[in-house]
Amino acid sequence: MSLREKQGNRMKRIISGAAILMLGLLPIGTPAASASPQAPSQAPAQAAAPVRTDFAFTASGYATFVDGGTAAVRSGKTALSVLACTNQAPVRTSNRIADANLAPALNVQVTGLVTTTQSIVVPGGFASLSENKSDVQIGTPPASLNITELRTRARAQFNGAWSADVESTFASATLAGVSLTPAQVTQLRTTGITVPGVGEVQLGWRNKGGTTDKSAFARGRGLRIVTTGVPPARIIVGEVFANMDMRPFGGIFGGGANVAKTTALDGQVLSGPLVNQPHFCAGTNGQWRSQNLDAVDLDTLGSATNGLARVRTDDYPAPDNFVTSRSEASVATANLAGGAIKVESLIVRSYTRLKADGTRIRSADGTTVAEITVNGTVLPTPNPGQTINLPGGLGSLTFQKVRRLPTGLDVTGLRIVLVEGDGAIIELGRAITKIDT
Repeated sequence: MSLREKQGNRMKRIISGAAILMLGLLPIGTPAASASPQAPSQAPAQAAAPVRTDFAFTASGYATFVDGGTAAVRSGKTALSVLACTNQAPVRTSNRIADANLAPALNVQVTGLVTTTQSIVVPGGFASLSENKSDVQIGTPPASLNITELRTRARAQFNGAWSADVESTFASATLAGVSLTPAQVTQLRTTGITVPGVGEVQLGWRNKGGTTDKSAFARGRGLRIVTTGVPPARIIVGEVFANMDMRPFGGIFGGGANVAKTTALDGQVLSGPLVNQPHFCAGTNGQWRSQNLDAVDLDTLGSATNGLARVRTDDYPAPDNFVTSRSEASVATANLAGGAIKVESLIVRSYTRLKADGTRIRSADGTTVAEITVNGTVLPTPNPGQTINLPGGLGSLTFQKVRRLPTGLDVTGLRIVLVEGDGAIIELGRAITKIDT
């Protein structure tokens, strides 16, 4: 039986089990090419117990965000809601506030803000959904633009075929007390309209979505407001994002790689992780993803050159039926502890393989160091996991410190404990792989 057939059979079992109570209760509508669907009822999703699926769901959204302009008017994301990478459905997160409290100088009021992100069960499949709702007043009455029940929603879905849709809608919109004409609504959605005393306003700015043979995504923005001030401010009202990927055996990826991290002996982080590349929830589809830096500064503890952190995941369908995760960190050279410790060509690797039957294979093979020098003396390379005392009472060093994780492997290339002065711990090169089910 092929991997896709196994996935299809598993999805059928899930739907016919715990999730069957929801079928017909969450109207999902049609794909983006047809009329925009209505938002599904949330009560049934909350009532059903989450079930594990063969998909990875992510979603995020917020109510308002202001950048540009002067420092006095800028503000971070309000009513932020995030659905972290999960393979379970239904799962729901929500955030609401009464008022965005934007700077009065912007002349924009946003009230009744609610952002919801969730994975849901739909007839024949699953979906990732993000939605924001609010009421907006732009400008000063009676010349203001008033929009009630502004709703922006993004959805990525699989129910036998992948689909993605995004919409920005409202219940009513008036300008200077008069309802917008169809022509004005079209202008609001395309080029935008001007609100006296504020600036340009556009509905559904850069809304987009797409699918592949294994995934779907959708991103939407309710309103984009560009003020006429100098410098102009940019206000986003209601941004949402939904993503969904097929994951063999329900596997989702975690971990990553970094070049260096330093902490005090009491555990306080001094710097890092530096040159950090995390894994992607749904993997990289056989491609390396990396971060690199020619010169890595460890502040007073030293420096390194040619720091590289990279990650990769691969899917192997039938007849192999397994997925793999790789993380790698490397440095060409490192000068530590005022030049007392020098490291040449360190490579740190972590590898995890997840089979269809749930078993894992873990390995740190390929973790190597060409040379370690302390005060001009070349040290014999320690055995993996071995801790040695450094000459001159500098401290201790552990090579290839490996920690077995429930779902993967954590490998630190060199862990150096310095005891002189205030003392510090330097972790040089770390690679972590995790595949959750």
